[in-house]
Amino acid sequence: MDAQYRKLNGTPVPHLANYAKSYLRAHPEVSLSVGTDSQNIGGSSVYATVVAFRHPGKGVHYLLTKKENLSSQTSSLDYLKKQKTASMLLNI
Repeated sequence: MDAQYRKLNGTPVPHLANYAKSYLRAHPEVSLSVGTDSQNIGGSSVYATVVAFRHPGKGVHYLLTKKENLSSQTSSLDYLKKQKTASMLLNI
């Protein structure tokens, strides 16, 4: 997987699927959500993917990746396909 996921404090998460499985085993009360969004800024697009571990009544632990300056439609579609693959890896 090409995407580099990070915690909100900037700490890299090298193996997203392993991290998610371990986190969910350690915190069985947590629910997992994955979302992707994009925004067009000055002729290019910024894509973000977030993995959210929701602790009921306590807040959310986020992991995120962001890809900027995708200018062609083909590269945008390729990026979204990779993110779909990353989300499928989390199918625990």
